[in-house]
Order: sequence, then structure tokens, then C-alpha cells
Amino acid sequence: MELRSLLGHFLCMKDNPSFLDVSGVSLAVCRGACHGPCPFKLDVGDFPEVLAKILRVSGWPEFLAERLGRAPRKHEELRLSVAACANGCSRPHVADMGFIMASRPAVDPDRCEGCGICAGRCPDRAIDLEAGVAVIDRRACLDCGQCIVVCPKGAMVCEAQGFRVLVGGRLGRRPRLAVEAPGLRTPGECADLVQAAAAALMKTYRRGRRLADALLEANLPGLGVESNEQN
Repeated sequence: MELRSLLGHFLCMKDNPSFLDVSGVSLAVCRGACHGPCPFKLDVGDFPEVLAKILRVSGWPEFLAERLGRAPRKHEELRLSVAACANGCSRPHVADMGFIMASRPAVDPDRCEGCGICAGRCPDRAIDLEAGVAVIDRRACLDCGQCIVVCPKGAMVCEAQGFRVLVGGRLGRRPRLAVEAPGLRTPGECADLVQAAAAALMKTYRRGRRLADALLEANLPGLGVESNEQN
């Protein structure tokens, strides 16, 4: 499985013996998800390795090669991306399916002393102080977990941890950002989604159709996303 290095932001893991070069699949993994240095990364464990194994035995590479009768072009590949933080250096927002590790914060009002350190650290300006207590704007918060790291009193706690899942991103003539599914998913749930996605693509495959569009229309179990535009 080839893990592409994009603009120098990612570590190329193609020499790692646990990955194989597989035609028809692209898996981009950011530096933090490769266990490299990154000040913002959250722990993704062995999730990239798990995805690589799933894709390798999914049947999709062989299916695509048979249908095309040639090596697939880049836009015909199934493109997945794993990012260890909300910065999304591996470009999950323009992948067919992207996964962003997240840590959802919550405030313990009994511990909060209103110092404002969390608000100053938040890159999304999602925290305000009200009556001397930190308040999180859920519409602005991207669950990056930085406020949890810097809180000196332990008042910012992790309410939930898991992957944000994005589906249907694409570049090309008609670029589109991926649609984000509600909630956070466990690594096991994400692995099940990838297996379901590969199966759905093989069942509904139509040559010339963008895989991003096919995934949005596939009604993957438990995902709850749909396209909001005409293709």
C-alpha cells in the first residue's frame, strides 16, 4: 500500500514491511498518524495499519483492475486519508473517505477558575468565559483537544474521543469538500465503514463515475450523510 507524501507534510511509509503497494487504492497518512513529530497530534494507534490491511483484502483492487482492463489512473483510485489532528495535513477533506482523530472537550465547572488559558490556546476561538467559567461553543469547536492539554487545573476533560468521518471529497473539474458525518466513531466502527464502502463501490460501480459521488449515494450503514449539491 503506498502512502503518499504530499508537499512534504507526510512521512512516506512505503518501505514499512506492514504496507504493500496496491494499485487502485491511495492511503494518505499525516506525519502525526505515522507516529512522527507533531505538536498537535492525537494518538491514532495502529489505525492506518488496520485500514491498509482491510483495503488489501477488500477485493477492490482486483475488481477495479478487471473492470478497467488497465492500471487505474489517479482519479480512478479509492482515496482514503487519516489525520491525527484537526489541521488535516493529509487532506481528508478532499478524499473519498477521510478520518480525523478528535478529542471532544467538556468543562468541569467545579475545577474551572476562569484563568482563560484554554481560550487563549483555542485556535478556533470556540471558548469564552462566562461568570468566570469557560464555556465551549460547540458550533465552532473542532474537537482538537488543545484546551484539554493546557488547562492547569484539569477542568477541561475529554468527554469523548474518536474519529470524525468525512465522505465524498474530491478535486478535479468540479472540486468539493467532503461531507462530515455526525458524531465520533471508534477505530472499529471506521474499519467497518471502510469494508462497507468497498463492498458498496463494487456493487454499484459504473465506469466514469467519481467514487466520491458513489460513496455519498451509497447510504453506508450508520453514517447519516448525503450530498447537498448537484453533481
